[in-house]
Amino acid sequence: MNNSDTLLEAGVQIGSSSWTVIKPLGRGAFGIVVEVEHGVTHKRAACKVLQQAGTGKKGDVIRDKTLKAARLLAQIEHPNLPQIFDAGYLGEPPRNWVVMELLRGRELSEVLREEGPLLPARAVRYIAIAAAAVAMVAEKGVIHRDLKPDNLFITDRDILKVIDFDSAHMPTSQTMEGQITGTPYYMSPEHYQGKNLDSRTDVWALGIILYEMLVGTLPFQGANMSEIIAGVFSRALPPPPPDKPIPPAVWQLIERATQKRREDRFANISDFAAALQALSDSATGGATAPNYAATARLSSEAISDMVVAISSQQQTTGPGASSLAAYNTNTPPQPQARPQSGQVSATAAAIAAALGLLVVVAVVLLLLPSKGDETLPEAISVAAPEPDAVEPDTDGVPSAEPEQTASAAATPASPTASALPTATPQPPKPTPARPRPSKPSKPSKPSGGSPLIF
Repeated sequence: MNNSDTLLEAGVQIGSSSWTVIKPLGRGAFGIVVEVEHGVTHKRAACKVLQQAGTGKKGDVIRDKTLKAARLLAQIEHPNLPQIFDAGYLGEPPRNWVVMELLRGRELSEVLREEGPLLPARAVRYIAIAAAAVAMVAEKGVIHRDLKPDNLFITDRDILKVIDFDSAHMPTSQTMEGQITGTPYYMSPEHYQGKNLDSRTDVWALGIILYEMLVGTLPFQGANMSEIIAGVFSRALPPPPPDKPIPPAVWQLIERATQKRREDRFANISDFAAALQALSDSATGGATAPNYAATARLSSEAISDMVVAISSQQQTTGPGASSLAAYNTNTPPQPQARPQSGQVSATAAAIAAALGLLVVVAVVLLLLPSKGDETLPEAISVAAPEPDAVEPDTDGVPSAEPEQTASAAATPASPTASALPTATPQPPKPTPARPRPSKPSKPSKPSGGSPLIF
């Protein structure tokens, strides 16, 4: 700590002796975070003390905005926003401090560094939660303006919290002329232009974060700021690499969220949150799962549900599709009925019938007379019935997982029992052994690569 941070050493009292500093937790661009304990309840919390705002108009603007943000967030109760307990000023010139919920876990940026790209179901769930939390504060006129993996916190109980509203735009706060705050990789085109912002700039940032979570890299990179800005304004969203496929429904949602013109994105963060939630619900069969396992995988039917919701209105699908027909209104698509199991298993029933017939024939052969003076049939030929033709799926539904590949499995060739030799009547000699019918070959697994892991 430097000299200005001596007020935050262990044992220092903050807020009329209500809070006692226990230990430092970290330092960021805007200030220092320490762990504190309440003098009466002994409750542990986190206290964020801003860097010295300075004197004059600039200092007044920063202090005013920070205090208003604390007051506003303290009035909002949401499971994915940190709770605010107290706020005030410290030292001279005065520095804002805010006591908030103490979170234990990891920032999303740390999760991505340690685990790499996430499964689509997990990534969509996290961004859906973040969007819903940001939509809540947007109703109060607050725009976060600095959404990035560092500001999405995953607790030890796998609960996401949107943190760090230091750069947020408050409805009644003063704004320094020409001031642009944010992180370049996640800033929207209109954010760079210094335009009046609305929640659609947060939609853009969450779309970029979702892309990064699935692919493992940022879509718009560069050796310097000019190259980054050029990508944001002029380059199309890079399609995901073949080894990191993104389900078409998820890709279309990302693509719409990151349109260059904000008029082409979702109308607001609430609509974006609703679309994300609908997609997340389809992945879990509509069940709510606040602590959804990180290793959960989406079943074939769940993938069907997710894609069916958009396929009926969609003409082109998959990465690179420029249109977002499924999300061309502000109302998220409603989940449609799941395909009937009878349609999926028609071929399986036909194969089962053929195998059953072979078993019956084998039993009959075993029950035939085996005396030497009787003549066995020269050959028995049993042809498996042709299975009903199944129309190929043209709705762009990803391949089913191996457990549900009955409809995609190749139909085995019609099995024919081996020719049985005719026995010659010779009483002294034993009857030749009767060969059993050959077993039909097992159905082959469908081609087309491994199923999408969601």
